Amino acid sequence: MKTSKLTLLIVSALSTLLPVFAAPPSTQPEKKSAPLVVLKMDDVKPASNGAIPARWKAFVAVCEELDVKASLGLIGNGLDNPSPEFVAWVKTLDQSGRFQFWNHGYTHTEYPKENGQRRAEFIGCDDATQRATIEKTQKLAKDKLGLTLTAMGTPFNLIDANTDQALSEVPEIQQWFFGPDKPKAFKGVVLPRRVNLEHPTMNPSAEGLIADYNKTASKVDVLVLQGHPGGWGDDRLVEFRKAVVFLKEQGCEFLTAAEYAKRVAGR
Repeated sequence: MKTSKLTLLIVSALSTLLPVFAAPPSTQPEKKSAPLVVLKMDDVKPASNGAIPARWKAFVAVCEELDVKASLGLIGNGLDNPSPEFVAWVKTLDQSGRFQFWNHGYTHTEYPKENGQRRAEFIGCDDATQRATIEKTQKLAKDKLGLTLTAMGTPFNLIDANTDQALSEVPEIQQWFFGPDKPKAFKGVVLPRRVNLEHPTMNPSAEGLIADYNKTASKVDVLVLQGHPGGWGDDRLVEFRKAVVFLKEQGCEFLTAAEYAKRVAGR
């Protein structure tokens, strides 16, 4: 009987002391989830004969094979008189839900410099001129394709303060590729540029992308990757494929610009 009481006393004492000696809670930081990925692919327009460019077809096929989404920038003057084949192709991609088309200006050209300063559709022009250019491509997309474009990315990524004001005056545009982090007038979602897929422009590099990812991924929530598939040969498409496979292995989710905006801002 005495032994039984002694045992109970020991157990009671130990149960009181155990929390003191328990392992402290983990101080390891919670592992950050992989960033989201938005593929910003520039310069969609029909071939000179109205056909769908073969390199764009090849790019689309890779996206479908790897099950990723992409946002494709339409150059407006390619919609002045598009072929039925091109129109049907764009509509099919849009309806798939895998691809989003966006406004990439109308001419995609630079103008002669003034006082040594670069000039293009969205730099060196007043806001009314810039707004008219945006609206011209918006109207062509609506009239010829039946699409309301909700995202904008300027040719050469050239912008000035008037671009901010002009975009704020086109209510359909709710996503802005590579705009300023804190625009003064535009109230939509800016998709920032933090890493590069192409090293240099027109040359996708899986090695370059991986190096950028390893330096940047832990600091950001989204990677917006610019590319120009219309200028990629087979070897460059291979590099794009490698880059996408790497990102998927890291757990990255691929979204369109509109999906990203909805995810982060409910817009």
